[in-house]
Amino acid sequence: MSAEQAKLRVQNLLKKREDLENEIVSGRQGLRKLGVGMKEALVDKQGFPRADVDVHTIRILRNKIIRLQTDFQLVSTEIEEAMLGYHKHLKAAASTVQTTQSSTSEKRKTQLRKNVKKEILEEHERLMRGNPKMDRAAALQMAIESVKAARRKGGNGRTGVEGAERSGEEEKREENEEKKDLASLYGHLKPFLNVQKVWDGSPSKRAGLRADDLILKFGSVVQASQQGLKELVMHSRNTKVEVIVLR
Repeated sequence: MSAEQAKLRVQNLLKKREDLENEIVSGRQGLRKLGVGMKEALVDKQGFPRADVDVHTIRILRNKIIRLQTDFQLVSTEIEEAMLGYHKHLKAAASTVQTTQSSTSEKRKTQLRKNVKKEILEEHERLMRGNPKMDRAAALQMAIESVKAARRKGGNGRTGVEGAERSGEEEKREENEEKKDLASLYGHLKPFLNVQKVWDGSPSKRAGLRADDLILKFGSVVQASQQGLKELVMHSRNTKVEVIVLR
């Protein structure tokens, strides 16, 4: 599977999970209209079906929601595995680029050494022609110093600091590539709520949310009021929900 295929699989699974979550929310809303939730008893104290609610329809809706929740959990697991696979592709691609860059860098260094050696020999010959009686070892040392000075003046040399900066630039380039790939998955989302406070010990705190985080997506919801989101959170208790934030 290629990186593009892995990315497409993630996107398809995210869409599938979003559809499932919409169906779950719709089913819960249907139960509320019938005056019950998922846990209320459907028989009276004598053990007879309640006469004040549509027991048959409620049971059908509850069974459907349970099935959808199971499918939701399975798809969530698939998404985690697909995301891991996708990021492995990204890292492999980045590693290939880095290897290519390292190879190119080595070629440049090899060529630089050849050029320096050639320049030193040429300068050495020039010095010996100008003064045949000069000690050859002394002339060689003078040639080396002369070439070094000329390269420093001309800016052809590369310092260790430049090498460190280059390494930092490569890391930034790799990080930017990963951000671009994430943006291609989630770049269409816009913030719709701001996290004002995160209470210690709360599920939000344990999940890693912080004050001033901007909510881009809560489950399948990408647009909601504070009250609407609060209601969704209440109905998502003990359920794993994907939350995407802008920080």
